[in-house]
Order: sequence, then structure tokens, then C-alpha cells
Amino acid sequence: MTNKAPSRHLKRLIGQLKKRNPNISTSIIAKKCGVSQPLLSLILAGKRSLTLETALLIARGLKLDRSETLDFLAEIDPYFGSIKKLDIPPKRDAFKEIYRSAEFQSVTCEFDLDWKEVFILDLTQTIGFRPDISWISKRLGFSKISVQTAIESLIEKKYLVESGNSFEKSKLKMNFIVNKSNPKIKRYHQAMAIAAKEELEKSDTKSVENRWISSMTLAGDPEKIATIKELLLSINESVTERLGRSKPKELIQFNVQVFPITKI
Repeated sequence: MTNKAPSRHLKRLIGQLKKRNPNISTSIIAKKCGVSQPLLSLILAGKRSLTLETALLIARGLKLDRSETLDFLAEIDPYFGSIKKLDIPPKRDAFKEIYRSAEFQSVTCEFDLDWKEVFILDLTQTIGFRPDISWISKRLGFSKISVQTAIESLIEKKYLVESGNSFEKSKLKMNFIVNKSNPKIKRYHQAMAIAAKEELEKSDTKSVENRWISSMTLAGDPEKIATIKELLLSINESVTERLGRSKPKELIQFNVQVFPITKI
């Protein structure tokens, strides 16, 4: 059952914001918070649970101070209420890293990555990651030269930061603005379509058990595609939350396509 207390608290916070700025919309608030508008709407309606990570992003977007942030988090977990009363930093391991992200190591920017750079950036978040060219090359099936080139590009663009002989993701959360005309977005999707084709050609038991590829063709109303896109955005958030909630050991690709087949 969904805990409705966080959504009620969030409604009050957003209501106060709209009183100060009547022209601000939910979509603008969602963008400021680094979450999708469909997800924020579902949370406000009490139809989607609010995770601590998402709550922290929203707190940053709403510019809540420490006290206000802890009040908000306490609606999700009473432990944060005790932190505020005792005025101590959280020490429980389950929340240590999440609370550290209250420094809100996040960034919103235009998508300017090569698809190999995306893979390497996400690989840094897996358990057991090694900042080693040979290891990355083996894990992703890329040549060592392409790995080296991608890492140098990511460092130059400040997506990775060097730390001694190692490197790490510069921000815990990166929100990319997707411009439909961006050629790098198109190349990324093309690369993922090729990856799906290659995956389909594998017939061993492990590969089949570890994937789910489904498609259907149906007669439908193309004017409803916009609505379906919003629905799929919220599903994307749910898939990301579920896959990333446990231990991230591997990179997992999630592709969805919706488009008309018939010619006009």
C-alpha cells in the first residue's frame, strides 16, 4: 500500500511555492527537481511511493533547507525525524550514501555523449568497478583504444573526475535534456537497436533467461501516441528504481519503441 503522507507533505510544499509564484507549473517544478513530470504527478496523486533518493532530489529542486528536508524525509522514514531532534548527522549505513547525496551531486545538461561514453559512465556505478582500461575493455567488449578515448573525453567534459590513479563519476545523478534533433541521441538509439539485434542472435540458455524482448503490431490511433509516451516515461522511472534499488552488478539495457508502421 502506498504511503500517502509524503505526497500530502509534498503537495503542501508545492502549494506554498505556487503561492509565491502562481505561474510555475508542475512540469517546470519536475524539471527543476530532476524528475519526470509523469512521476511527480503520480507521487502527488498518492499513486507512487516516494523513494529517499527522489525525495532528496525534490528537496533540492524546491530549495529546502536542512530542517525542511529532514521534515520531508521523516514522512518516508521516521529515522530522519530523530536526526532533526538530536541534531546529528545520520550514521545508519542504509542511509549514509543517500543522505550524502543531499549535497545533491546532480547536474542537468544537454546530451553530448557518444554511446560508448554512456556505457562507461554507467559502468562506474556497478559493484566491483575497476578504473582499468583492460578491465573495462573486457567487460564492455570495446577496444582498449576506444575505451581510452572515451575516458579522456568524459574527463574533458567533466563527467568523470580523476582521483590519483583512478577516476569516478563527477555527479551521482545526471539528468540529460533530450533534444529530438540531437544527432548523438540518434546515434545512441541506433547503437542500442544494433545491440538488441545482436542479443536476439544468442540462443544459449543463460542469454535467453536473462533477457526479455517483446514486440507487437496493432491497429491504433496515432493521436494517442503522445499519451503513451507519457505513460512510458513513468514506466522508465519505475524500471530504473527497481533495477537500481538492489546491488548494481551489471549494465542492463532497457529499450522501448513506439511508432507508426503504415505510410501516409
